[in-house]
Amino acid sequence: MAVRATVHKLICLLFSITMIASLTFAATGAIPRGTTSSAKDYNSINAGTHPITNALIYPNDTAWKHPRVECLIITAQALAPSFQPLAELKTRRGTFTEILTVESIYANSTFTAGGGDNPTYIRNAIKYYHDNEGTEFIILGGDVNVIPIRYTYNTDYTEAYFPGSYATTYKPTDQYYAGLEGTWDEDDDGKYGEQNRYNTENIDEVDWTAEVFVGRLPANDATQAQVLVQKIIDYETNPPNGTWYNKGIFGGAVSQYQDLGLNKPSVDEAALSEFMIDSYFNSMQANRIYHCSSTYTCPSNYTQLNTANLAAAWDQGAAIVNLAGHGDPSAFGGYIGTSSFSNYLTRTGAATLVNNGTLPFVYIFSCSSGAFDIREIGSSPMNLGDSLAEALLLNQYAGAIGVVSAMRTTYFFEDDTQFEALNHGQDRFFWREMMINHEYQPGRTLYLSKMSYIDQFINKYWNVDLNYDPELAEREGYMVYQENFRKNLLTYNLLGDPEISIYTGIPGTFASDITSQTAYIGDTMDLEMRSMTDDLVSGARVLLNGSGYYIVGQANELGMVTLPVPLDQALVGTNMTITLSGHNMKTTSKNVTIAKDTIAPTMLQVDIPASIVDYRGTFTVNASGIDAGSGLRYAFVVFVDEMEAPLTIHRMDIKSVSGNQTIFYFKFPDILPPGQTLLFYVVAFDASGNYVIARPTELFSYAVQVSSRIMEDALTATIIIGVPAFAIIITVFFMVSRKTHQKRSAQQLHEMDYRGDPNIFKK
Repeated sequence: MAVRATVHKLICLLFSITMIASLTFAATGAIPRGTTSSAKDYNSINAGTHPITNALIYPNDTAWKHPRVECLIITAQALAPSFQPLAELKTRRGTFTEILTVESIYANSTFTAGGGDNPTYIRNAIKYYHDNEGTEFIILGGDVNVIPIRYTYNTDYTEAYFPGSYATTYKPTDQYYAGLEGTWDEDDDGKYGEQNRYNTENIDEVDWTAEVFVGRLPANDATQAQVLVQKIIDYETNPPNGTWYNKGIFGGAVSQYQDLGLNKPSVDEAALSEFMIDSYFNSMQANRIYHCSSTYTCPSNYTQLNTANLAAAWDQGAAIVNLAGHGDPSAFGGYIGTSSFSNYLTRTGAATLVNNGTLPFVYIFSCSSGAFDIREIGSSPMNLGDSLAEALLLNQYAGAIGVVSAMRTTYFFEDDTQFEALNHGQDRFFWREMMINHEYQPGRTLYLSKMSYIDQFINKYWNVDLNYDPELAEREGYMVYQENFRKNLLTYNLLGDPEISIYTGIPGTFASDITSQTAYIGDTMDLEMRSMTDDLVSGARVLLNGSGYYIVGQANELGMVTLPVPLDQALVGTNMTITLSGHNMKTTSKNVTIAKDTIAPTMLQVDIPASIVDYRGTFTVNASGIDAGSGLRYAFVVFVDEMEAPLTIHRMDIKSVSGNQTIFYFKFPDILPPGQTLLFYVVAFDASGNYVIARPTELFSYAVQVSSRIMEDALTATIIIGVPAFAIIITVFFMVSRKTHQKRSAQQLHEMDYRGDPNIFKK
């Protein structure tokens, strides 16, 4: 205790000495904070020299004339003309789209270098466009006989409806074209997508993170391609009126009836539907169409699930449809008893739906209903027609606008009460991504929901894994279902346009006063995206197009978007088209006349510090200018040497705009140089390049003196002596104190495990 007391006294003494030195410095050496004052300004309007070039003010973005290929359509040469109207539709509203044929891919050494097969070459082309053009959306324009699919190595289960190795070993996925990292065949054995224990590199060959968002339009010929494209064009530009935009159909079958002898509970997909309706679809009217077992109490406002009732609801129109139950390549259905089964929607029934343009986006939670390769690879009677998902899409005037469904057998856990695993989890994560995270483009919805599922189910539990971990496998409860988990993710694919925006409400109209009739060259259009009912439209897209320019902006969460107008004299007097589009909004276009601001600025007033600036403080400059044309848009502080030669240039921020007046603000970004004098002047520009230079006189710049640091140097000497001693005393203090604190509380790690039933069930 005596040692600690002595140490404490030494600390107090040294602290007192330091404080006295500091207070002495504060009393004698500090420079008082100066207030700002409005200097006497000499304005040179459109006269005098300055170092500000157009490159410092106006962006010279070559992408304005050579926009990135945001969406890429890959198809066969024979089908390319059929897909051209779709490319033009997207390009007109701000998603620049190109068509690339498989023939050109196969003939291009950039894509075929290194060898491989046709899917490899197509993926190489996608990767090239993603890396060099910023491509985000990929439309595979054709069925598997036009655009081949990648068959991955997966041995989880023998598929009854498919021949040979397609049933036992190789399972299809379009995710191969979305996950662009690696080769998916790292050990080069010709088996793509192997989990770690099946390849010599002991790694997962699948890239589970999508770099692009992929959808397929499964056309076999030009006629089918035209049907698919026209449905998308009509859906986007001329959808039917009515309340169908606010409606959702939820078809819940029974996946399993209770069997007490086998200790099996009932699994009613109505429960999943109710969970999603309550959690995600508050803004929509839910049409519940359920078949319920005796152990589950259906809500009072449901309709019995059968073929007629489902078709009738579909024909009345809905924006989304979710079907949960069992299936095969030709149908969706469910159990109506412990061993009896009923189909509720077949591919024949899908082809005869008459919902006449009220096209829903459909998610089918079942086995094999999306097996769009069934006709091309099979030979059994089941293979004589398209899959259910294809039939919904290829119905010329009805059916669906897009379908997410499984190509092969999928799985569920019977006691998944949180709806987080396998089919239950992937279904609800999809709709959560769309309705809660507001990802209304189905390509983004699908692939982002897969990543969320991996993060919040697969990675959540120690005993669930996409790859085999031999150390964890020694622990009780480890689930050896890696192939099931992998295929359940890979087998759900998108048939439809991945980039289109899905309706979830009645389309609104943009306010008519968002843009003015005139815009100045070099200007920045600050637009607030609002509807006619004055609601903000976050994420809205704006395209300024004309005279070879293609300029795109996207609104933030507050509906604000900034759109530049090039400083191009050739644009003066021309009309450019501005197009507004957004989720649940009708796309609209109007002409904007481009003009040049010929009105010179009136004045520029500069406020500088009224006294010496403390080198430890901040140095700011305010400038207020008036321009009756486009307004002053840009201002710069130019620091000069004693000969008035420019040293550095700093752009000022806009603080406020009121009528013709703009107030700019600048804060010196670096440490102020002690004892020096800062020399500078200010120059401001309107949108079209008219300018005003502000100085205190015609020949000289503003001068601001920075205080010296004499007193701080004296204090530094005191600190140099005192700090080492202080550090030694502190070290001794903590060494003595540490002996009194030896006990530590133990921490116990808690690992979450998934308590699902050890038996997995097929859908």
